[in-house]
Amino acid sequence: MLEKPNLLKEYISNLSDDDIKFLESRLNQRLSGDIPEVLNFLEKNSKVDFILSKTKTANELYDLVDAVAELVKQEIVTRNS
Repeated sequence: MLEKPNLLKEYISNLSDDDIKFLESRLNQRLSGDIPEVLNFLEKNSKVDFILSKTKTANELYDLVDAVAELVKQEIVTRNS
């Protein structure tokens, strides 16, 4: 379980500014359809898709989405520093 945050952090830190903005807007507002768009975006990376596929419950999936949202926020702060 420890490698999930590290892998996600590395993945997010390597995203383009446009991709970070896309994720931030969807994860911040969470309007209808935003979470599926985020999941569709994340599943394009095979390692992240593997992590997503290992969630056993909806709560685990939403916890993972929340973790991604927090990592995106941290990445934005890092890039703006």
